[in-house]
Amino acid sequence: MFGSYNEWSLLIDSDLDGGVYSMGCVHNMAVELVLMLKESGQLRWKRIVFLGCDFGGWNGLIRVPMDGGDDWQTNDDGDEWWIHWNGFWTDPRMIWYKWKLLRMWARTEAPIYSLSHGLLHEFPSVTFDHALTGKFRRYYKKKYIERKFQEYSALMADTFPREEA
Repeated sequence: MFGSYNEWSLLIDSDLDGGVYSMGCVHNMAVELVLMLKESGQLRWKRIVFLGCDFGGWNGLIRVPMDGGDDWQTNDDGDEWWIHWNGFWTDPRMIWYKWKLLRMWARTEAPIYSLSHGLLHEFPSVTFDHALTGKFRRYYKKKYIERKFQEYSALMADTFPREEA
């Protein structure tokens, strides 16, 4: 959890306590850092709004290929890790990133909203008008957040793509 790849996060600010749990995912890392900075008193904020964070493909394209190649790859490139799962085109990394994000949400109850149209449908949905005017819908209660994490965990346990031996 706090491997050598997280040492740089500790050097960023000596007040950060620990490491960044999901360093490989930009969205999760940003949420973790914002939460740490708020807890340390260095940052004040009311909400986290995801814009374009869908953890999946879009129009037949993958945003971050695993092989470090082009920024965009099409679904027909023959990559076996490009899968249709839970109604979306995605890959196993993104399924895990979502699980880690939902676990962090259940642990912290961070006020996360989504202005995205993908895999992150558990979060309260907002529009640009909500974000611009600051008029957000009522936030979810702890029991709802925990239930959404448990439901996703159960879905992963039942359907997560695994290689058969």
